[in-house]
This record gives sequence, C-alpha cells and structure tokens, in this order.
Amino acid sequence: MSRTDHFNGPDTPKAQRIVPAVTACVLNNHDEALPERRSDNGRWAMPGGVQEIGESIAEAAVREVEEETGIQVRVTGMVGIYSDPGHVIAFSDGEVRQEFSITLRAQPLGGTLMASSESFEIRWKSRSELDGLDIAPTTRLRLDRGFEYDHAPCIGQPPGRAASRSSTGATIASRAGRTRICRDLLTRITGGSVLTDEAPEFAPPIEEPELYLHFLVTRVRFRQFSMAALVADARAEAARRGARLLRTHCWAGENGRMVREYEELGFTTTLEFEELRSDESFWPGRMLQTRV
Repeated sequence: MSRTDHFNGPDTPKAQRIVPAVTACVLNNHDEALPERRSDNGRWAMPGGVQEIGESIAEAAVREVEEETGIQVRVTGMVGIYSDPGHVIAFSDGEVRQEFSITLRAQPLGGTLMASSESFEIRWKSRSELDGLDIAPTTRLRLDRGFEYDHAPCIGQPPGRAASRSSTGATIASRAGRTRICRDLLTRITGGSVLTDEAPEFAPPIEEPELYLHFLVTRVRFRQFSMAALVADARAEAARRGARLLRTHCWAGENGRMVREYEELGFTTTLEFEELRSDESFWPGRMLQTRV
C-alpha cells in the first residue's frame, strides 16, 4: 500500500480520521541515526507505525523498529508529539488521516540490520549525512530534535530555539540543515521549505553559484505571510552563501495562481514545462528565478 503526504496543497484531501502512531529516532553510540527509505513513497523516514491494542506506545516503537530494521532497541525518552492538522496522509486504499505521531528516542541493543517489506534500504547516518537524503521537512525536524538531548519534548515551538521574525509576523523557528520551518506568533507550524546548492535534473544548467528552493509548502489560511517569510529567508541564506541567484519551480495550474504569488515576491518565469504523472495526466510546472 502506498501513501502520499499532503501539506495544505491544492489537491489535499479532507482527513477522515486520526490514528495514534509512533516513530523512533534510534541513535547509536556514534551519534548516528537509523533512517529507512520507505517502500510506500521512496522517501527516507524514521521506523514506526500504528499502535496496536494491548501495547503501550513504547512497546509499539520497540516492535515497529525490530520489524522494519531488524534492530532491537530500548526507549530512552520522548522527542515530541506532532499533530499538525495541515499534514494529511492519503493511502492508496482510500483512507485519509490527519497526522498524529509521537516520536520517541531509542538506543540499539542488538540485532542484524535488514530491510523489510516496508523499506527499500536501512542505513546508519550521521546528522550531516542526512542532508543528502530525500526527507520530508516534518521528518527532518523530528530527527534534528532527536539529536538534541538537552531539550524538553516538543509539543509546540521547540523551547530554547532562537527564532527570527519577519515583518509579516511569521517566524522561521528552525534552520536544520536544508530544512526551514515557519511558525506564526502562536508557535503553530504554518509552512516549510528546503534549500540546496543543487538544482533538479530538469532545470537548465547555469554558470554561476545559486541557491535552489526545492520545496515550499504552507497552510492555506497562513499562505501569504508564510510564503513571504520563507522566501525572505531563502534570499538571506543565498546572500550568506555568496549566491546571487535564487531559483525555484512551482505548480502552474489553477490559472497560474501560484506563479502569480511568486511573481509578487519578485520572481520571473524562465521556463514552462509539463511532467507526466503516474495516472498518465500532466503536471503543469513553471520555473522561476530572482536576483539576490
């Protein structure tokens, strides 16, 4: 069964239910985490799953880790509780869930590393090596929190984390590697983005340093100020790295609504393209850029 994660996008379905689930940030003595590349969506994530009747949330984490990785663990603490109503998971059997996941920190005790039917591969990865993996911003936030032993569990905005505020009232509350997480004044997550030095394969090559905005999502009701804050942060990061060009791409459907939003923030269109979807339909896209 496959799954698709939605983050307030134009095609986000309405959630039908909330299911208690647990993920485990497993850390060894070398301060390496144990992510798996999931078979249901191809992205890297922490092992975990749904709590079953008759077991505690800690027992569910121990069971899921061993089933999915072959490693036996013991739970050592809680990273946080994550329940963003804007994060919706749609499964291929028709079920649609609102996110509700408890992330626990765990320590390996033994076992043999092996992939399961739920994963393509399992690897021990250092925190810096996570930057090279395809990880959802929400998952990367939890992994980074897992490495921070001195912080209390995260339920709202991570305590003690320095935050920078934009003129819109939005806050970039987390700058973990490539990932940015945006929160409003009430510390609710309102958006996220991923920044890298490398453009996707379909982007025309250029002969100058650039920063690429690969992934920008926001909650619909907070889109205007969240998008402005995340783009402003991307501009600042590009300038810090000495890059004078910021590029991105977006969906061009709905009469170019998203394209106009980027244009209002100073971007100009450089390429129109279509991508073939698995259902044989075409995803209309637009590549844009702005000078820093």
